[in-house]
Amino acid sequence: MEDIRRLSVSEVDGRAEVELVREVELPKERILTSGCGGGITFRIDPRLFPRIESSLRVQPARLFERMKELYLRAVGYRSSRGIHGAALADPDRLLFMAEDVGRHNAVDKVVGEALLAGVPLKDRILLNTGRISSEMLLKGARMGVPLVVSRTSPTEMAVSLAEQLDITVVGYLHHDSFNVYAGGAALILDDPAVAPTPPARA
Repeated sequence: MEDIRRLSVSEVDGRAEVELVREVELPKERILTSGCGGGITFRIDPRLFPRIESSLRVQPARLFERMKELYLRAVGYRSSRGIHGAALADPDRLLFMAEDVGRHNAVDKVVGEALLAGVPLKDRILLNTGRISSEMLLKGARMGVPLVVSRTSPTEMAVSLAEQLDITVVGYLHHDSFNVYAGGAALILDDPAVAPTPPARA
């Protein structure tokens, strides 16, 4: 928060303008995107991110409970399936939850709420209802979370990055089953009755 000098949001079009206390050098390589009407993103070298070191260990039962909690609180997602939900959680509770048409925006909202509340992001669980892309995985890495969980699948690049950064990736978490796509150190898998379903190989 101390990096922000001024923040204003236009009441006309919702445009947010942020002025920082110091200059920031943006990544050099800009990429034009076709999604959501087009836009610009930046290629960020994953080698700039340190490997995640964490003592977080979570039982599968806790993941089922947290995803169910996210599902019940994500009213827009349940009613339309066109809105994404995201949450930052501890094993025993959701800390922050947000919804948005864009899955990245939903995660950004959660991070913003934690930032405003002064709640550390490290050693938490990042849950979301959408696909885990490489960009989403790098958001988790920047947050310092060792465990990223989704109701759907990760991309191949996200899995590769997760393996490089020691992040556990869980996908297709539903009711009583899930797939572990990368890592696994953040999970407690002592009970064979709740062992994860291995992801299918093409």
